[in-house]
Amino acid sequence: WQKREKETREKGDKQTGEKNRERGEREKKRKREKQGQREEKEKGEKESKRGGERKTEERDGEKQRKRREKEWRKRKREMREREKKEKEGKEREGGEKERRKMCFQLFLPPAS
Repeated sequence: WQKREKETREKGDKQTGEKNRERGEREKKRKREKQGQREEKEKGEKESKRGGERKTEERDGEKQRKRREKEWRKRKREMREREKKEKEGKEREGGEKERRKMCFQLFLPPAS
C-alpha cells in the first residue's frame, strides 16, 4: 500500500506539474500579447504625434506664406500711393510753372 501511495503521489505531482507548466505558458502568452498591444499603441501614438507635427509645420508654412503675401500687397499699395502723390506733385508744379509763365508774359511789353 505504501508503494501504491507513492505512485499516486508521484502521479499527482506529475499532473500538478503539468498544470502549473500549462498555466505558466498561458500567462507568458498573455504577457506577450499585452506587450505587443502596448507596443502597437505606443507606435500609433508616435505616428499620430509625427502627423500632428507635420500638420503644424504645414500650417506654419501656410501662415508665413500668407503673411509674406500680405506684406507684399501692402508694399505694392504703398508704392502705388507714393507714385500717385509724386505724379500729383509734378502736375501741381507744372501747373504753377504755367501760371508763373502766364503772369510773367502779362507783365512783359508786347514784342514788336
